Amino acid sequence: MAMVTALPSSPPSPSRFVVGVKAWPRIHNRPLCLRPVCRFRVASWIEEVQEGCQQVSSSLDGLPTFMRTLRRSPAARQFLSAVIIAAFLAWSWAPVGSLLYLAMKPEDWWQGAELSAASFQHLEKLQGEMGGSQTAYVLSFFLGKLPWPGPSISEIQALAPALFGNVFAGSMFAALFDTAAAIPFFYTGRILCDDFRRRHFAKKRIFSRQTLGSQDESPWAFIYAAQRLAEEEGLRLALLLRLLSVGWVDALLCLAMGSLGMSPQQFALGHLIASWRSSIEYACLGATLADHGGAQAELLILLQLLLAIASGAVVTACAAKISDQLLNRAAARYASSWPSVEAVEVERSLPQVALEALEEPPRDPCLIRGYEVPFPLASLDDLQSPRYPCPHHPVLMMYSPSGVFSSYPVDREVIQHGDGLRFADGSEERPAHVHRMETFQDAVAHMKEEHPCDIQFSLGQAPTKYFRQGFPEIQRNDMLQKIGLKPTDFSDFSTYCSDRHLLTNFHFDQHPGCLQMCSGRKQVLLVHPRFSNYMRSFVEERRSWITSEIQAVTVPHWNIILNPGDCLFIPAGFWHQVKSLDSPTLGTVLRYK
Repeated sequence: MAMVTALPSSPPSPSRFVVGVKAWPRIHNRPLCLRPVCRFRVASWIEEVQEGCQQVSSSLDGLPTFMRTLRRSPAARQFLSAVIIAAFLAWSWAPVGSLLYLAMKPEDWWQGAELSAASFQHLEKLQGEMGGSQTAYVLSFFLGKLPWPGPSISEIQALAPALFGNVFAGSMFAALFDTAAAIPFFYTGRILCDDFRRRHFAKKRIFSRQTLGSQDESPWAFIYAAQRLAEEEGLRLALLLRLLSVGWVDALLCLAMGSLGMSPQQFALGHLIASWRSSIEYACLGATLADHGGAQAELLILLQLLLAIASGAVVTACAAKISDQLLNRAAARYASSWPSVEAVEVERSLPQVALEALEEPPRDPCLIRGYEVPFPLASLDDLQSPRYPCPHHPVLMMYSPSGVFSSYPVDREVIQHGDGLRFADGSEERPAHVHRMETFQDAVAHMKEEHPCDIQFSLGQAPTKYFRQGFPEIQRNDMLQKIGLKPTDFSDFSTYCSDRHLLTNFHFDQHPGCLQMCSGRKQVLLVHPRFSNYMRSFVEERRSWITSEIQAVTVPHWNIILNPGDCLFIPAGFWHQVKSLDSPTLGTVLRYK
């Protein structure tokens, strides 16, 4: 078993959040805490929506251009999804405001109830017309879904306590009868589209259009997307549509859901849950009107308020899930071929910025002109030169069995029990390397391989090594002044040395920084923060699921080769992967506060 620990001089644990590119002026020289993290994430989302709005507005000259923008721009899909969610949110949360007012003035609720169509006198008359027959009550649900005059579904649900004895039983039966009345419309839609050729007509039109290269069949792309959505998200879709509709509108939507091929079980369950929400509200309304009790009215208003809030939350969540899938599928199907794959843009050059511009960090990646290290660092021998400014400070040494390095707090213990690397705290995350603090002389000797390293992952195979030395404050400030930078703007100045093929997998940093080359070459891949939803892993938000070089980056990115003398500026929030092309590679790292 190998166990590696760290000395107390460890960098702070990285916060796990995404910082927008334009958010830097707001976070400069500000301590990080939970509230700023949330604020920056919201600011980043707002920035992405604004960018999507600009892209959508610039692509309204034709449907092909619009669909191409949707397919290639996550910001455009984010904007349209936000518009759809906002519409659902306004519709579903509108009753909350009026209910809050009625909660403060219950007497206004009574006046409105007595004047409404669901008044006590009207319910009494409706119950007399049914003659107390439960069969007539069940039939009234079916008739309430047809587009002709008659009692509404809400009025029928309000009668449930009088017919079934209490509110709970009445609301349950009312929800069951409402769903039972919707099922014939659902199966009518399935029967109309039950023929295999007709059910997959939209799908066939999509493939025939793609074969012919035509671009005039966009409605079929949306129909096919709706079909797949109904098949895969039937429960959410049925729940959403029933919460937003009633009466004959609900009947039409049931017909549509059946024609799209939704699962009957998912349809029935989603419709039943949504129907019970309205049934319990109107059943309580009917019981309150029958008893005419002030205290019951206040409880009813509270119940209506809670149900309205719960419904608004469910509608918003379902709309967020469904809208994104619908836009993705429709945009993907509106393409000249299937699968819808387009080559992403890869930039291989960056603009150059003078060293003086680092006083105000740039918002985009760039190469820095005029950055010169004030001591030689062309080879490992220069680390032992009398001119090296920090020969007595400890060094962070990292060892990897595969050449892939990750990033996590130095004080986290890593162990190996012969079944792979693990964190000693039992985390599900898997470390890519082990690390420890070493004396400067031992670290240089390990990099130069002057004596064998005591860390081996496989017998007879030397690990890939990475040397990183952060300068103490006095030496750091001295080096920054000699370079021509303000020491008060920076929190870290480090030298590094790495073996060939060392790969630091994709991650982003919460502070801007510079990567400077003194010897050897490095390849750096950069991805814009707007693609964070694609890049981030499920284990840790700050790191990517792309953990090795063979996993391709299928979003637009920069592919930059750094040669000796080059200095790359990486803004906060930009994902980056760094690979050493030579052995050894030496240089410096600069990090802002």
